[in-house]
Amino acid sequence: MAQARATTTDEVLAAAARVFRDKGYRNATLDDIAAEAGVSKPTLYRYSEGKQWLLDSIARKVRETLRDRVDEHTHLTGIDALRATIVAAARSTQDLRVYYEAMSVNVLELSAEDEAERREWMKEATLRTAQTLQQCREEGSMHLPGKPAIYANLVQSVLRGIFTWYDPDGTTTPEELAQHMIDLFALDVREDIAASPSHSP
Repeated sequence: MAQARATTTDEVLAAAARVFRDKGYRNATLDDIAAEAGVSKPTLYRYSEGKQWLLDSIARKVRETLRDRVDEHTHLTGIDALRATIVAAARSTQDLRVYYEAMSVNVLELSAEDEAERREWMKEATLRTAQTLQQCREEGSMHLPGKPAIYANLVQSVLRGIFTWYDPDGTTTPEELAQHMIDLFALDVREDIAASPSHSP
């Protein structure tokens, strides 16, 4: 069922995201998107440059929103910065859920240029997380015996897939979710198990 008539680019992007999520990028048409947005096809072109532009813009919206929210906390360091990063990811999932859902099934359809930007953004996010975890280790708020880069990749992998399992309408707040993730780093592991990578239960 079509939504109310779109009157902004963001509303057109949201309509496109719903269509891409439900039909897939290759099967979706501009007519489908115009109908979902409640506008005519000529009107659709006032807000977009075409189907590829819409998909790339959806991916860009996700990146820029998350980057802006993380940048709000650049004055924080260590454990506070890590917490803010996780909360930002959870809130972005909440606010842009349909965008995440659209991208999850259409990421291979991004233009070469936008795919390159996406990969650069992922590297940037991982590097920033590694720096934050290093600060956590230096300030003594976390015991991290391994390489910060490995932990950072683990954290970012979880955050990129958070929309698949985190229910923003559930009982767990973004702040509580962040604390759960931080608690994982604080878990003590039995020395006999930690010293034996080949150990199996």
